[in-house]
Amino acid sequence: MESGPGYFASRAAALGPVAPDVVIAAFYNISPQAVRATLPAAWRTAPPEDFLAARLAGIDATLRRILGAGVLASEELRRAAELGRRAAESTPAYLYGRPLFATHAALPWSDEPHLVLWHAQTLLRDSGETAMWRRSWMLG
Repeated sequence: MESGPGYFASRAAALGPVAPDVVIAAFYNISPQAVRATLPAAWRTAPPEDFLAARLAGIDATLRRILGAGVLASEELRRAAELGRRAAESTPAYLYGRPLFATHAALPWSDEPHLVLWHAQTLLRDSGETAMWRRSWMLG
């Protein structure tokens, strides 16, 4: 699958097989035309669960290749994953205006430290959704 449809589908997969306008509403700084043109074809290609699995497998393979066996087995990575998870789980409990955070927070945590750290950074990135939108509205 091309990167556009694959990107939108893999990032939106936690929302389920939603319509393009739901993805447009949930994301910030994306092209509505690109989402409308590509997402329906992505959902016809595979269900969201397959995109979630492919996204996780892709990041797993990439991180294993980049980090190498030494880092993957390190105490430092285990500790970073522990701290990342603690930070992600300490984000405010209210979910108003945070659809991506809420859907990704509902996904299971991996037992692999590099994937724990990746999931934590995903949650931390998505926990600031409301603040990002508010800043953009204020700036016009």
